[in-house]
Amino acid sequence: MSTTVTTEEPEDVRRAEFELIIVKFLKSKDQQYNFSSELNSYERRLVHELGEENMLVHESVGEGKHRHIMLKKPGGNSGKDINNKVNSTNAVAVADATEKTEDEKENLVSVAGPGQVVCSSCGR
Repeated sequence: MSTTVTTEEPEDVRRAEFELIIVKFLKSKDQQYNFSSELNSYERRLVHELGEENMLVHESVGEGKHRHIMLKKPGGNSGKDINNKVNSTNAVAVADATEKTEDEKENLVSVAGPGQVVCSSCGR
């Protein structure tokens, strides 16, 4: 009798952790959530992607070791649309087929003005 052991990749575990944080944030009355400044580059990119997938404003704020990602619920929205989305799917949305190619991502950098940062995932 053989036993099959399934293990999740560390990236999948991290994604699931961030999804849980975002779902809790979406259901809360809070208007913004600040992630730790200790996230690595993969984790920061993942948070930006999940923020975009969930129609949240996502931006990097701060300088140096204090730089972190801040998620905000869209302005002028009491959270009803977002909460309806979370309640109807009870999960974080899966990315659609609008992935950008590497060339498109590189072109986004030229769109930003001086001192601005453009998210390589969504172009915001």
